[in-house]
Order: sequence, then structure tokens, then C-alpha cells
Amino acid sequence: MDSWQPFYLPATAEDWFGRTDHVDGEYLHQVIRLFDCRNRLPVASAEFGFAVIGFACDEGIRRNQGRIGAAEGPRKVREYLGRLPMHCAEKARYLDFGTIVCNDERLEEAQAALGELVAMAMRAGLLPIVIGGGHETAWGAYQGVAKTPLARDLGIVNFDSHFDLRPVIDGRSHSGNAFTQIMDSRKQEGLSFDFSCFGIQPAANTSSLFARAQQFGVHYLLAEDLRNGGGTKGRSMIDAITQRRNALYLSISLDAFSSSLAPGVSAVQPLGLSVENLLPFIQRAAASGKVVLFEMAELSPRLDREDVTARLAAHIIWTFMHAATEGQVGHG
Repeated sequence: MDSWQPFYLPATAEDWFGRTDHVDGEYLHQVIRLFDCRNRLPVASAEFGFAVIGFACDEGIRRNQGRIGAAEGPRKVREYLGRLPMHCAEKARYLDFGTIVCNDERLEEAQAALGELVAMAMRAGLLPIVIGGGHETAWGAYQGVAKTPLARDLGIVNFDSHFDLRPVIDGRSHSGNAFTQIMDSRKQEGLSFDFSCFGIQPAANTSSLFARAQQFGVHYLLAEDLRNGGGTKGRSMIDAITQRRNALYLSISLDAFSSSLAPGVSAVQPLGLSVENLLPFIQRAAASGKVVLFEMAELSPRLDREDVTARLAAHIIWTFMHAATEGQVGHG
């Protein structure tokens, strides 16, 4: 048995449902294929496609002294994502690779297991769509990229109210230090750490974290800048990193958004951003054709209100899928 298998739950049809309008292949729940990673490897294909991978985990948030509930995120995102119509269904393939589950506080092992599934998807020519879980998802997902040649020229774009650059103490992961772990790993490999953040909140980051961001050469835009006409600078930041790098890792923490839009997160943001503040940059990065890994973190359904945060997460993923598919077609 491979080391990741004890943490693995195969995809289930119960997570994918919705209306049909008596027409085949119009909604994601109709076109997505369930793939049991224990039985066989996915066949590599030149056809562009996505692999949905869940990371059901509360341990990273618990260690970071946050409000737990994100382990339920992958199931809830699938529920709403499956109901959406896919206007690019004929241009891509859609697979659900199942979910890595973190039990018994074995976070580091679960992160390694997530990395195995991400690498498996990438080797098959699929773009992983990783759904957390807290933002400790990032360190696990990155471990998958690190197993491929794409890691050598990787840029990371994070939409988040937090830097998530807290120190790593005794090698223990949590939801606030994933990008420090990525940085440390890349430095050990002699690779650059090219990290851009959109939506940083001064009220959510200490002065020492801002100092660390400056020390590590992080490019960032404050939430206030984006609310007050920061579109030009934001577009320039996206264009710059897509020009510098041949591969992009796009990570989204739902706590970047206003608490009115995203109440179902561990750390709500009363002064968070609107969809209009961030979605154009997500689309712009996707349309570059260079995104090789996409991640949605921090949905906590038990803290949500009428599933508005889950719906937001699903619609952002849906928008990303369409923009990424068109980007691949346009650059193919």
C-alpha cells in the first residue's frame, strides 16, 4: 500500500448532483468522471483537463488557534460546483480524484499524501483544483508541484488577507506558515521564491510579518489599495509574474473577501474585499495559460450563512475553469 492511501477517500457520486434540463453534458455534475486513484494511474493526455482534489482537514487551523470547520469544505464546494453549467465542457476533461482526510492530528503525513495526488494529476497533464481545508493545504499541494519539472520556474500568487509567513517551529505545519515552508523548501533546492499577495490586511498581520514579507522580497497589494483604484497596479503585478515565470500556482483564501460575502471562514474580514476587487486578477492569471495548480482554501461550512461562502467558492472555481480553458486553447 502506498503511503498516501490510508488518508484517501475515493470520489463519490453523492457529492455531484443537480438539475439536468433533460440534456446531457451541460452541467459539471453530468460531465465529471470519478477516478479512484488506488486502482490505476490516470492516462496522460494532450487534452487539457482538471482534477478536483479535496483536503478535508481542520488540524492546521486548530494549531493556528482558529475556528475549526474547514474539513467539511471539500464536500460543500463540490455540491455547489456540480450544479453549475459548463460552457467549455467540450474543450476539457473533468475528473474528481477524491479527498485526502487528515485524522488523528497527522497533518504532515496528510499534506504529503495530498502532494502525491497533486503530482499524479500533473503527470497526467491535468490541472489540479485543490479544495481545502485551511491554508495548510498550500504546503501539501506544493509538495506535488515539487515532484515535477514545473517547480523550477514557479511563481506563486496568493489572494489572501494574511501573508501566511509565520515561522515554522519544530517543523510543525499549520494554516499560518505554509508559504514559509514553501520558501524554505525552495531555498534548500536552490530555487527562487517568487511570491505575490493580493488583499493583505494590516489588521490581520503583525509588523513582524510585514518585515518578513519585505525581507523575503514578497510583492503585495493591501486590501485598501485594491478598494481604492488599485486595478492598474494589480494588473501590472499579474502581468509581471506571468512574464517572469513559465508556471503559476494560484492560491485563494476565502478570508480575503468581506465577511458579508464570506462569513464561513475561520477569520472573517469586516473590511475584506468584494468579488469585483479580486476576480479580474484571478481571470487574468488564468487566461495566461500558465497556471499549473489552483487552490481554494478556508471554507468552513459550519460557520457559513445560507451557504453563501460555499456558493462564492464554487463560482470562483467555475470562473477560473472557464478562463483557464480559454487560456490553454488560446496558447495551445
